[in-house]
This record gives sequence, structure tokens and C-alpha cells, in this order.
Amino acid sequence: MNDFKKTSMVLINCNLAAPVVQMMELHSKKIMAKAAILFNGIKFPFNVVDRAISWAKQSKGSLVAIFLKAEKIEREGYVFPSDLDAAQNIAENNATNTNLSLIIDSNMRILEHQAIGAHIEVRTALLTDPTDEELLDQLGGSEYIFTSKEVAEPGALTSNRINLKRIFKDPPSRMELIQE
Repeated sequence: MNDFKKTSMVLINCNLAAPVVQMMELHSKKIMAKAAILFNGIKFPFNVVDRAISWAKQSKGSLVAIFLKAEKIEREGYVFPSDLDAAQNIAENNATNTNLSLIIDSNMRILEHQAIGAHIEVRTALLTDPTDEELLDQLGGSEYIFTSKEVAEPGALTSNRINLKRIFKDPPSRMELIQE
């Protein structure tokens, strides 16, 4: 009977000690800071990337790069089935959309290589015509948002479904708008 009581006490003490040890481990680990880089369309402003990587090095943080793009380039007007020039333009627009999407993919890879070279953890996300909520979800948890001052301006494959200027008026975290 005495042995049973000693064993029970040891088990109880171990169960109480485990959460305390886990809490001490959590406090001893530094929570990594995170910043977001926001791109819209095919533009890839190197000075924005350089500033974000500099911040990540200095704060020993990580980056999440959010690339926004439109579903496709808008067509102009109605195309009549017998209009061969218009049909050719549609085919060229489809090829253009594909080529512009490849540029965005290339931009994503360039950023990943720059981050690896700087020993910075980076995660990339491509959002096609996102809603405000989808964008804000991706930006969530970021201490900073780095982007170009011209990110809301129209351009090749820029997403216009969301109102970036409205989001910038009340950003979810500190924002640094950088001249291209």
C-alpha cells in the first residue's frame, strides 16, 4: 500500500510539472517577427524587396510575399463570329495572359532566391482577383507591410477587384509605402 501512494504522488507531480516545462520552453523561444510584401500585377519593384529583406535580417524575421493578379486582361467590345481580326486578337490576348502569368511566376522565384541568399524564411502566395477578406487573411499576423506607392495603379494583370487604397487608409499593421 505504501508503494502505491509513492507511485501515485510521482505521477501527479509529473503531470503538474509538464505544463510548466512547456511554458518555460515557449518563453525561451523567440517568436519570429513576420512582414508582408505586397505586389500587384507583373511589377517587381526591387527597392521594395530590398527594404523588406533588410527588415527581415535586422529583426530576424520572416517574410510572406503576396502576389495579386487579375484573372485575365479585359477584352474590349463585342466580337462578331465573322470578324477574323477580332478572333486573332482574342488568341493573342490569351497568349499574352499566359506570358504575363509566367512573368509573375518568375518574379516569385526571383524573390525566393533572394530570400534564400539572405538566409530569410519566405512564403509566397499568388492570389487571383482576391476579395478584401482573402487579402486581409494573408496579411494577418504581419508586423509590417512593405509595398510600392504605385501598387494600386492599373497595369498589366493588376487586380482591381479589391480596393487597395481603402485598405491602405486603415491597414491591418504598420505599412511602409516605398517609391519605385
